[in-house]
Amino acid sequence: MRTLNDYFLPGGIIATIHTVDTENTDTVIPDGGTLQAIYMHVHTLIDATTTFDIYKNGSDSGVDATLADATPDESGVALSLGGSVEYAAGDAIKLRSNGEQSGATTVDVTYVIRR
Repeated sequence: MRTLNDYFLPGGIIATIHTVDTENTDTVIPDGGTLQAIYMHVHTLIDATTTFDIYKNGSDSGVDATLADATPDESGVALSLGGSVEYAAGDAIKLRSNGEQSGATTVDVTYVIRR
């Protein structure tokens, strides 16, 4: 039996999370596994709980990721995941904002996949 192994994938940026349906670019999964975490580095104070749809191969997976209200500017934070999403090697992942944040901000995204 192989031991658990997490790997980290840079997910690029989302330039305007306050705008509904703004998304980052697709990130291709190199080795299949389960999405364990999504980390963001925010560049402005988060003034409202903000949700993101997690996409798999261009379709909404039905699982949301939530960025907490009052996250300080220039800080890193783990998003709360509303479920589990499995990815195979070659699948694509991306996030789409639901736009609850009122102030303009950019975030950097990192995914954690467990093989």
